[in-house]
Amino acid sequence: MPFSFAQAFFEIWVAETHAPNVSAVVNLNTADLRKYLSYLSDILRDLNNLPRVLSIILRFLSVLPPNLKIFLRYLRNLLRHLRNLPRYLRNFPPHLRKPLRCHELFLKPFKSYNMSSTRISETIPGFNTYINNTGTYVAAGTPTTNGARLGLSPTNITDWENMKTDWIALYAKYSDPLQSTAAVKEAVKNFMKDFKTFAQPLLNIMAASPNAVEADEAVFNFKIGRAVPSHSTTPISEVVVFDARPIGGGELKFSCRTAHDDHRASKAEGADSVQLAYMVVVPNDNPTPPPPGGGDDIPTPNTKGMAKEVFTKSQFTFHAGVDNVGKRMVVFARWWNTKHPELAGPWSPISIVVIA
Repeated sequence: MPFSFAQAFFEIWVAETHAPNVSAVVNLNTADLRKYLSYLSDILRDLNNLPRVLSIILRFLSVLPPNLKIFLRYLRNLLRHLRNLPRYLRNFPPHLRKPLRCHELFLKPFKSYNMSSTRISETIPGFNTYINNTGTYVAAGTPTTNGARLGLSPTNITDWENMKTDWIALYAKYSDPLQSTAAVKEAVKNFMKDFKTFAQPLLNIMAASPNAVEADEAVFNFKIGRAVPSHSTTPISEVVVFDARPIGGGELKFSCRTAHDDHRASKAEGADSVQLAYMVVVPNDNPTPPPPGGGDDIPTPNTKGMAKEVFTKSQFTFHAGVDNVGKRMVVFARWWNTKHPELAGPWSPISIVVIA
């Protein structure tokens, strides 16, 4: 019990100072002593408030003898420095931090309440378990896969599976003492970082899906029904400027940017992804796209047969398929926000790309 702990604390101090008894030390009767011991027990429940409350005790309890005041003042100052030690250590030069990491062993209780949580484990064994479980789960299920049920596109699901396959090969090298070189360890570190960048927007899509259930929550480590934080309510106004280049094998390399970024891929403010609306068509004798407003036969992003897909990077590879080599693809693009689709930007002008 806190009271017995506080009482023992005072009794140890009395024994060390050879005082006759606790009542004599503080010059209080038994009832008042129990009151102050109970007060101290409440303090001990919250270490963050202890230095402040000790200051109040030192200021207002004039009945405390000088030697007890010195002890409490020392305890208050010690707790202040101990609580701020992580902040002090962050300011140390890098070559001095490593020898001082032992402070984490005894400071963990002080900062455990402020530890950030993450969906994807940042430890290598934990990450290995996460990517294997999610890579299998996202493609499981018939006739609709778990990923499709939660709002992922076929490309998203395929990319997730491919990253799992790549990780298995890399982790096998990392786990083998004969192959676990510095280059392999650096590759593991970079892979984990790249996977987190890839997966976080997709996890947001799945967590917001009305089809998400507790089993999904357990596998992907997201929370269902979290309160939506405040955000901008102004739709994205910028139009996607994109280039689609055939790279062979039925694949197209897309590079998207804003109008004010002339040479590098980028995303518009408020967007975390790009949405494509596309349709593969049989080639005809006219290799150029029709002019805007040129007739009723010109497709739009909402024309029947148009497929839509979201990509979380401004540069990505689109898998059109070997069977479509030689055909043309009609494409529109717009900036997209996976958390707030209502803020999506306007569609780009029509573009026609030859699949090679």
